Amino acid sequence: MADCKLTGRCPIFNDKMNIDKETAAAFKAKYCQGNNQDCARFTIFKNGKGVPPDLLPDMMDRAKEIIAGK
Repeated sequence: MADCKLTGRCPIFNDKMNIDKETAAAFKAKYCQGNNQDCARFTIFKNGKGVPPDLLPDMMDRAKEIIAGK
């Protein structure tokens, strides 16, 4: 699968979030270079909402709340 089209500005992919290297590598492999449809950050982006800077890719429940306007 191709890299996510948002990797150029993604703080996860560009090591701009305060998470350990192992976690960042796992997120990159699963979401940035895997199935970005499962990424909370990408999900919010594709729904035209602003992505919170602290949102991690595995926070899909929070992403759904943001999209729903909660």
